[in-house]
Amino acid sequence: MSQPKITLIPVPKDSSISKYSKFYDVKDYGVIYNVVRNNLIVSEVKKRVLQEKSCLIIVEEIRHGEKILAAFSGSGVKAIFLQGKSSAKVREQVKQQLITKQNWCVITTKIWNEGIDIPSLDVVVLGFVGKATSRSMQAIGRGLRRTEEKDRVEIVDFLDPYKFLASHLVLRLTTYVKEGLM
Repeated sequence: MSQPKITLIPVPKDSSISKYSKFYDVKDYGVIYNVVRNNLIVSEVKKRVLQEKSCLIIVEEIRHGEKILAAFSGSGVKAIFLQGKSSAKVREQVKQQLITKQNWCVITTKIWNEGIDIPSLDVVVLGFVGKATSRSMQAIGRGLRRTEEKDRVEIVDFLDPYKFLASHLVLRLTTYVKEGLM
């Protein structure tokens, strides 16, 4: 198993998001439609791609994947977005491109949560939020395979400063510690 390195990226607080009191509103405006947060994802991935590290960005919802894909426009990084409607053939082609590092950045929904082995994967970006620790561990598992070229995987998570999201992060951090990842 590769040694994980957890990197936590602080998300600047937008006071207009603090007015929301329902989880789904906070998630929508604090994550999915949060241009600053999505641009942080792009910026962090671009840094790693320039270091020739392969990156997998995992999102929960198609609309979030589409927003991140749009944020990559003009960044100089070619990102591919896979979702449920992506054919099995396309998924396999993209997986092979990521494994052989012909493609450096893939955004995916939960279709790659289980059963996908990408031994050469260098970075897993947790674009989603929530307290579902089993989901976080499944996502992290995409990069834990050790190879002759790789003995470390970086997990990028975000310090979201909003109601619900901050407490969910604490639960994920607790899981990271319990699992020996931090």
